[in-house]
Amino acid sequence: MGRKTRELDYELIKRLASLQCTEKEIAATIDADYSWLSARKGKDELLQQALEDGYEVGKTSLRHKQWEIANSGNVTMCIWLGKQYLKQSDHNTISGDKEAPLEVKIDYSKLSIDELKTIDGIFEKVRTSKDPTGIS
Repeated sequence: MGRKTRELDYELIKRLASLQCTEKEIAATIDADYSWLSARKGKDELLQQALEDGYEVGKTSLRHKQWEIANSGNVTMCIWLGKQYLKQSDHNTISGDKEAPLEVKIDYSKLSIDELKTIDGIFEKVRTSKDPTGIS
């Protein structure tokens, strides 16, 4: 007499996968050994499909939320999505005399007190460093 085949709740597995749970987490949730679940996945097309569909549904849900956030006016999300889908990127170009020192101009009026204190701490470190480059 062979072993009794364990019944799986494919909808639960799909929901867990849609939350991007790992297969180890899914195994623990359904009270199964990970190695058993992994082996079963190789033989059970419904399990494979539940996992694949769940992971894809989760990605779609996350992408939808990101678009909602961007459309609500979140500039950071708009920039990130532009980089992901429109191949936009940040390009910084420095031009001028290669032999002349680089001059950096910063508008400190737009920085917070904490940011100014951080910059002051960095400059203090450079001033007191034995390494004139301040890199050590």
